[in-house]
Amino acid sequence: MPAYNNEEAISDIVGILLMVAVAVALGGIIGVSAFNMADKSLEEPNHVAVSAKRVAGGVEFTNNGVMNRNNIAFIRCGVIRPDGTLIGPIDLPSAAGARDTVAFDWDVTEGQVRAVASAAYTDGTEVLLLDIRI
Repeated sequence: MPAYNNEEAISDIVGILLMVAVAVALGGIIGVSAFNMADKSLEEPNHVAVSAKRVAGGVEFTNNGVMNRNNIAFIRCGVIRPDGTLIGPIDLPSAAGARDTVAFDWDVTEGQVRAVASAAYTDGTEVLLLDIRI
């Protein structure tokens, strides 16, 4: 029988696999830091829910809830006529359940008027929340 000299603790293949695994793990950690991916998961979400309904004398907007009130600069609502003119706009309070009405004379048929609402955040971004025909 041939004699084997087996004094190594880890075989060459296992050593190479461990080096590859360490390199992949370090690459992932550096990639997350370099591309700023970790910070986005820690940001507070900015969710706002606004609804609109047709009422006598106008359109009533309701704030159905805000996730982070401190991040909201304003919620602006208005009515767009079929010719493109904007009526209003009003600033809706950021408290959940707040309501306000844009005065509007219903001289046009149903479905030709658009109710729109947008929110501006303290970081400067603005998001369209609502754009429906009523």
